[in-house]
Amino acid sequence: GRKYEYLIIYRGNDIVESFGKVRSSAGKLETETHSIGHDQLFAKNYFPDGAIREEVSYKEGRLEGSRKEYSSTGKLQLWYTYRGGKRNGVCRDYYEDGTLKIDAAYTDDQRNGLYKEHYETGKPKTRCEYRLEKFSGLCEEFYPTGVMRISTQYLNGIKNGPFKEYYENGKLKLQVFFKDNKEEGAWASFYDTGKIYQQKEYRSGKEDGISKEHFPDGRLRYEATLRQGQLTGPSRYYSSDGKIQEEKNYADGRLNGFVKEYYANGNLKSKAYFLNGTQEGEYRFYYPEGGIKFSWTMKYGMENGPRKSFDLQGRLVSESLYAEGDIIRYRLYDKDGKLAGEFNLEAGVDRIEEKTKENGHFLREHYDQQGELIRVVEFDEDGEVISISP
Repeated sequence: GRKYEYLIIYRGNDIVESFGKVRSSAGKLETETHSIGHDQLFAKNYFPDGAIREEVSYKEGRLEGSRKEYSSTGKLQLWYTYRGGKRNGVCRDYYEDGTLKIDAAYTDDQRNGLYKEHYETGKPKTRCEYRLEKFSGLCEEFYPTGVMRISTQYLNGIKNGPFKEYYENGKLKLQVFFKDNKEEGAWASFYDTGKIYQQKEYRSGKEDGISKEHFPDGRLRYEATLRQGQLTGPSRYYSSDGKIQEEKNYADGRLNGFVKEYYANGNLKSKAYFLNGTQEGEYRFYYPEGGIKFSWTMKYGMENGPRKSFDLQGRLVSESLYAEGDIIRYRLYDKDGKLAGEFNLEAGVDRIEEKTKENGHFLREHYDQQGELIRVVEFDEDGEVISISP
């Protein structure tokens, strides 16, 4: 078994100093201690091969002073300073090869002062100021290359001041100002070329003001106005050549007014009307060359009334009738505008099944109460009737 060796020095009946060693059954030194009175203890612990594993000291049974830990190869892994059983002062952690990993100042087990963390290469990873475990002051994060990644200003653990984020090439990616952990004032993001990407305005953590987005060449892609985080007034999307692609109108964050889309040639693509976020009235979709392709009417957010589709010459191709979102009649017309087919759903339809075709079209199969197929109506990808059979 283990072997224990002690040397005790007395002054009268009092122990003044003592030394101790613990050896394994093979005679290898495992632990070595040095005590001064009953209060202080210094200890060393060893690996089986005799290499030092730990150096530690105690006072009145609590950690006091320096504590070091080593790897089996003799590389320092940890070096902490204690007072009253708690970390106080500079404490360091190391990678397995002995390279410094963390260098931090503590007060009673709480980070208090400068905290530094490094990559295995030795380059900085994090550098922050703490006040009793809370961020306070500047906090910086770095890429493995050593280039700054994030810079944040804190006060009492919350963001207060400028926040900056960078690309690995060193160009600014994001710039924001915080007040009591909320965005305040100008907000800007950038492409990795350094050109502006987005611009916003904040008040008390909510978007408030003009919002813009740009193409990489600097041209305007989007613009809108927000009040306390809600879209208000017109918003527009632009193509890379400066033409309007889409325009909407908002009130208190909800669509109000016309919504328009445009083709690349500038012609109107679609037009809809919204009231308090709900689509109302006539919706129109146009051909790129101009002329209505199909139209329908909305009421309380549901289709109500006729849904019509037209060819390029403006001739009626199909017409469906809706009531509160449900289709109740289909009609098809020939090239001369004459009725070519009609089907009323009210006439004995018990159930409807839908199937999707490989070309993107879908079928609606209508069955009577006996389960017999009555009609099959085929729709194109836009939802327009293209055939009725039989």
